[in-house]
Amino acid sequence: MQLTLSQTDAMRNQRRLHEKPMANYIADYQKRDKIVAKRERALEGAIKHNVSPEHLAVLAEKVRQSKLQAFRARKQNACNQVPSQRAVEKWLAMTPDEIIQMVRKKCEQLRAATTPESELRAVSDAPDA
Repeated sequence: MQLTLSQTDAMRNQRRLHEKPMANYIADYQKRDKIVAKRERALEGAIKHNVSPEHLAVLAEKVRQSKLQAFRARKQNACNQVPSQRAVEKWLAMTPDEIIQMVRKKCEQLRAATTPESELRAVSDAPDA
């Protein structure tokens, strides 16, 4: 049995009436933000494992590029959190070494915040060898 064009269109229209919007839709800028976080975690892991400086520079450049893509996606979607021109220019001007230093500092702050005070005192009270 072969359907005519009008019957096919009628079936499609009927399907559209019963379709619901996707519940798992994620805006493009949110996807980009997740990519930025993923790349930052990769850079943090590389720093913790003492990876070569060349590899760190490549990862830092990927972080910078993904951050700029996230800024562009926010601008295109005209969401409430549009980045300032100053923030965009800051990331455009950053070198891989500056990004690595920024992530290192962030890692150290997180480590200090999650380390119990008793361990910090034990380390500071220990005699220097």
